[in-house]
Amino acid sequence: MEEYKIGVLLPRSSLYPMLSMDLISGLKNGFRSFGVTNVKFCYENIDFGGVEATVYSKVEKLLLEENVSMIIAFMDHTEAFKLEPLFRNINRLLIVLDPGGHIPLNWQTSPFCYTLSLQAALGSRLTGQLATTEGSMRPVFATSFYEGGYLQCFSYLKGLQNGGGAVQAHLVVPFQREDFKIDPLHQAFEMYKPDSILAQFSAESGAFFLNEYISSGLYKELKLYSSPFMLEETWLSTIPYPFDGIRGYVTWFKDLSCDSNTFFLNQIEEETGTAGNIFSMFGWEAAQFIIQCKQILNTYGNKILPAQSELENISFESPRGAVKMHAATHHLIAPMYITEIISTINKRCKLKLIEEDTAVAEKFEHYIADKPEGVFSKWTNTYLCI
Repeated sequence: MEEYKIGVLLPRSSLYPMLSMDLISGLKNGFRSFGVTNVKFCYENIDFGGVEATVYSKVEKLLLEENVSMIIAFMDHTEAFKLEPLFRNINRLLIVLDPGGHIPLNWQTSPFCYTLSLQAALGSRLTGQLATTEGSMRPVFATSFYEGGYLQCFSYLKGLQNGGGAVQAHLVVPFQREDFKIDPLHQAFEMYKPDSILAQFSAESGAFFLNEYISSGLYKELKLYSSPFMLEETWLSTIPYPFDGIRGYVTWFKDLSCDSNTFFLNQIEEETGTAGNIFSMFGWEAAQFIIQCKQILNTYGNKILPAQSELENISFESPRGAVKMHAATHHLIAPMYITEIISTINKRCKLKLIEEDTAVAEKFEHYIADKPEGVFSKWTNTYLCI
């Protein structure tokens, strides 16, 4: 059987030191579990993913020296799309694995580029809307210097505004955490009478904020809504259970009850002796997507342009549930779930399903139509990669 070479651009993350290893574990075990054994991987490290020249040189090496058939890149979609001309010129596929912290500014597409996303910004938007549907119309918006550099903050506030809510005050954890003061939150509580906190955090400052918030005593007064990666179970399971009622959207969690997730978790544990997480899930899902891409391309003599319409209609059962390519944006749309933090027996944190949002496809259309306008700045490094 002919060997199929896949290039992989791997990130570095101090927040998740095992991110690349987990991604590769999911990718390899995904191919193996679905009976595909003729794949060879060629790896390049792209550090934090924000230096265009570095990424470009690594891609050139994989395409021209290693002659890979496609490249998987754990990157922000907008940064990754700058590479598209290379792939177009030599008839290769670029599969972007995007944490989803940014919103693509113009949703540009190409027959040679397809994006799988962990939908962080979409989840923040939906959490903002969730707050309003539960009656929280006057929140304080809390984030960090790091998180504030990603457009998921814009998305969170748009979700709130579209539900009729309005932010009463802002609270930011600075780059130097020792400079943080909780006093402004007390002042905002007295002056503006907010009814909740919208928290946009991740493993970067999530635990720090929660500790400060608990110390303030205001958690007894203000309901807390959390962004998707503040609810990510790998780090969430390491912190003590804070308090009741913390809710928000996620795209995947371990206790998700579907056959495809059970199969994924069982296979990962059997093959590696470790529990699956969101990054090994992402790699596994990428393997499922690539298997379908390869089957389609085989019928077109590996020519991508004639295969475009079929590539744009790929769908399958991922560990997240039913996923489907959105033809207009070349983004794979995955389910989103409303969850709540609950306590484990040993007083740590886990997620409980409240309900699946069954209108994600419709809400995605509103999400892509709500674009940032005017002048703004943003981080170029891949979300979670610092």
